[in-house]
Amino acid sequence: EEEKVDALARATKELEMVKRQLTNAISDRNEASTRALQANNQLQVDLQTAHGKVTDANTTRLAAQEQLKKQTEGMLEQLKRAQEDGSRHLKSGGDIKEELLRYKESAQDEQLALKEQMSTLKLSVQELTFGTSEMQSQLDRCSKDLAATTGKLRE
Repeated sequence: EEEKVDALARATKELEMVKRQLTNAISDRNEASTRALQANNQLQVDLQTAHGKVTDANTTRLAAQEQLKKQTEGMLEQLKRAQEDGSRHLKSGGDIKEELLRYKESAQDEQLALKEQMSTLKLSVQELTFGTSEMQSQLDRCSKDLAATTGKLRE
């Protein structure tokens, strides 16, 4: 009888120990799940922020491209008019020719500067696109981890 009581007491202690271990494991899983969910939420926010930056950069690039187009057309029109004026006044001397060359060089310099700005904007867009892809990969990994953790919790 006393042996049964001792065995029952040992079994009760073991059961309480297993219960504590199970409670601790569940608590650890819950905490891990909460952290994974928080990381997932932060990645979502970061991804939305990066997407907004890419969108802003694209808008800026498109505006710069349109501005470059308009300026180039305007400069080409100015150059054409200057060439026409130069043809009419060619008889008056070589000064007109020098002035036309200055217009052309100025237009080319401005066009080159605008193309450099456009290249810089394109690089910025590519960097933001890469960053977005990187964040998307992190989001995918966190989502998988969250799904795995959720599955384990359900088990």
